[in-house]
Amino acid sequence: MEKVQTLAEFLGTIDPRCPEVLPAPSSSHKLTAKEFARGVLNTTEYRESLLRRVLLDELPPAVELWLLNTAHGKPVERVEVTDVPQDLDDLSIEQLEERALRTLEFVRRHRQEDNPADSSIH
Repeated sequence: MEKVQTLAEFLGTIDPRCPEVLPAPSSSHKLTAKEFARGVLNTTEYRESLLRRVLLDELPPAVELWLLNTAHGKPVERVEVTDVPQDLDDLSIEQLEERALRTLEFVRRHRQEDNPADSSIH
């Protein structure tokens, strides 16, 4: 299991809590916004802070949502319907009659379930 970095280790800076510990040499690689957000989310300080804010009910939702969306991508906000009803013009008379009878039986069954005392059909 990979060791979780501290924020200072991730950023390659001195940790103010342990100023005697020098940071490891870092590469000159510039981070993308996604790499930065994931790095921050994966630090021990962020996880401790997150837990503390959740427990104390002090977590700003907008900040949390921005970090999660930046790190892992924003969820898709659309739904694609692939089950479309058959066009009635394509059905034969017999198929239309069968569908109408099934629909009538369905409606009657649900009417009786909704009104059990009134089982008559009007």
